[in-house]
Amino acid sequence: MKALFLSLGSRPLYRIALCCAAFLNANPAASDCPSGSYAVTGGLAKPPVVKAHIFALSRSKSAWTLVPHDVISLNRLAPAGQLPAAFFPQPLSARWFRVDFQSQWWARPFFSDQDVIVTPRQNRGLKVPPSDLRVFATRAGCASGRMWEWEQSALGVSGPGSKHFLYLLECRRPPEGVSTTSGDYLPAVAFDAKALKIESQGFRYQMNRGNQMLFDRLEASAGNGAMEVFLEDGNFDIRADFKNFFEMHFTSGNVGSKVVANRDESASALARLSFNLKLLFLKLDLQLNTDLLFFRDAVFLPMIMKIPRDAWRYVNPGSGVLYSWFPAPGTRLVEGWIDMPRRRIFKAKGDIKIESRQVAEKHCQADGLCRFRVAVGRGPDNRIVLMDLIVARGMVNGGFFPQYVSDAVPEVGELGWSWSGSNSKRRREGIYFELSQLAKGEHSFEIWLRLIPQDANPESESFCPSGTALREISR
Repeated sequence: MKALFLSLGSRPLYRIALCCAAFLNANPAASDCPSGSYAVTGGLAKPPVVKAHIFALSRSKSAWTLVPHDVISLNRLAPAGQLPAAFFPQPLSARWFRVDFQSQWWARPFFSDQDVIVTPRQNRGLKVPPSDLRVFATRAGCASGRMWEWEQSALGVSGPGSKHFLYLLECRRPPEGVSTTSGDYLPAVAFDAKALKIESQGFRYQMNRGNQMLFDRLEASAGNGAMEVFLEDGNFDIRADFKNFFEMHFTSGNVGSKVVANRDESASALARLSFNLKLLFLKLDLQLNTDLLFFRDAVFLPMIMKIPRDAWRYVNPGSGVLYSWFPAPGTRLVEGWIDMPRRRIFKAKGDIKIESRQVAEKHCQADGLCRFRVAVGRGPDNRIVLMDLIVARGMVNGGFFPQYVSDAVPEVGELGWSWSGSNSKRRREGIYFELSQLAKGEHSFEIWLRLIPQDANPESESFCPSGTALREISR
């Protein structure tokens, strides 16, 4: 039972608890997602290419723009046979996103097949014929370099949407004739490990000093650029209703977490957190970590759960994790953006099966992924904090999907939890995940967070992550 609890409770918990870790300043004119593409898919590793000789370019109707990008090394990739030669959709997948901080990739001059290229956004770039790109490369003094086309296919509520393009150009010096005056070239986001603060022009996020996977306060930019508090006091609860055993309830006081590595890049920032579980007088080192990728306009949270046994053999329905927070005065749910089931307390396995089937029919698409979203906003001139969650259909069929909780106080009261925050007069909202029906094995899902304009249209806004492809067009 202890092994089951460690997997059912702690592993998904610490990743879910970071789901409000950063809200970044978005480009009001863009609705595309941040992008990434593994270097191996474009042949940048074999034959070897010098990282300093690669420049990312976006083409608008008027001019070429130089787009900042980072090269980040991962310590795990999918088997080679699973990597398509030309297209590699959803490259920032939780299934293999593990950053290799110990390799000091930033000091290596050449690309490796462990590297991923990331950019803050695609800038809604236009498609350019290879011949036109070659003409530009000649004029820019890069005639002998290789070229790659980077395609992003936006995914909207109704299916595939528009496509945007980025181009990689190999050149021994910065290409001439490109714009570098855009605000995209300001530092994307900075992580102050000593102050436990993550900050950009659009947000300020303060970690809890005693438990760094939780936030004390999250501020985001208003319409006039000033910072205002959106959310406060992030917390969580785990309920494990074991069969033939007593029910167990755990809170953030049972789990410790701290930042063990971080690095700021030109277009993104990375952070790793480690965790331990405290049970009475024991302190168990779980040897767990999570890697977060922060962009100027989004944050990517890869989620992993390892279940050593079929959960339904050991726990009853109603076992799961609830992550909650206080909305600051003036912060409200944006009803038009809700595309997520409301919380329903499951008391029987049959209830879960019925709900799962209905959720899958509504939220799952032909690619086998199910997409959910929820958002909060502040005032008529402020931006909207948007959360996209992407879950595999197999997990949804097993009862694992996000459920919006409008008020956690009656939630914990009905479940009989002992909860210090239940006496507060303030409303705590949150998201609940049912864990009781998951099968043995490794499960993964993704969370993307963005700050978008108040007047954005939920029907045209794309989900994240969008599909990307990188292919060489040198010849």
